[in-house]
Amino acid sequence: MWINRHKLNNSLAVLIHGITGNRFSTWAPFLDVLQAQALEDGLIRSWDTYTFDYATGFVCQPSLQEHAIPGLRRFLRAHQSHYETIALIAHSQGGLVAKLFVIEELLAGRGAALDVDLVVTFGTPHFGYARLSFGALPLHAMLSRLPGAKKEHRLRQWRDLHRWSPAFKTLARQWPGVFDHPDRRRRLRSIAVRGNYDQIVRSRRSMGLPGDTVEQTRSGHRLQHEQAKILFRQLRDHLAPREVIHECRRLQVASVEEVRNYITAHFAPVSKAVSAARPGAPASFVQAKAGTLLMDFVFDFEQRPMRGLGFGEAVLEFARRSLAGESP
Repeated sequence: MWINRHKLNNSLAVLIHGITGNRFSTWAPFLDVLQAQALEDGLIRSWDTYTFDYATGFVCQPSLQEHAIPGLRRFLRAHQSHYETIALIAHSQGGLVAKLFVIEELLAGRGAALDVDLVVTFGTPHFGYARLSFGALPLHAMLSRLPGAKKEHRLRQWRDLHRWSPAFKTLARQWPGVFDHPDRRRRLRSIAVRGNYDQIVRSRRSMGLPGDTVEQTRSGHRLQHEQAKILFRQLRDHLAPREVIHECRRLQVASVEEVRNYITAHFAPVSKAVSAARPGAPASFVQAKAGTLLMDFVFDFEQRPMRGLGFGEAVLEFARRSLAGESP
């Protein structure tokens, strides 16, 4: 479900819930703060936000590797061409989904096309869920022999979440290598947030894996405003185009000659973008539209900053996206 979406946003945050949550209840404390922050802060407003949903539950849950991760892959493949950067924001078991997805993409040789460069987990049991460790395998093996048990995925999560499961073995073995993987075009940042009063996933189990940056909160397992503040700080600072914003601010008060030099330097590629978007338009229209877009960029870019781009790239991308949302 889309929470925030705009044609100029080139950053996507995907929220992934845990075992007892859903795309509504898990993120309710965050969404209230998100709406308020977005009204005031362009660096928050510039993130498109989507709450990803997958089948889960304590008693009956499909395999994460067979259902949740492929579902996340399908969603990202359908939308990632629109974004320069993608953040996976995950609660509890959702962190396992997010990190295993990144690992699977890299192992499959798709690292060059992977735009996920920020992962933030809240209360994720990176070392397994201790209460499911003893007896989980024998009990799951017994239940699997019952008629229809495999089809109904009875207690599947008991097998997936205990400390010796294949999923956690894969995490421990592969996650440290994702940060400097040779196929990545941009280094991944991973933040693990643990709650000191989390009674579901103890803080020592949610403290993250090698390479993760660990942050602590005085909270329990349910997400609260304290975790929201950490998340928004990470989103706000991630690839923030401060140099482009600074140059736009400078041009807003620059001399006529400096503004003329700026327009001259970027007029040709923006005019070409206008001509491509409006085939057959007269030259006078193309020139006027290009000039308008160039000035709009100077004054509007800070309202929805685009990440991961240099100044010239940002000018051209702003023009293309603005033209894509207009009627011919």
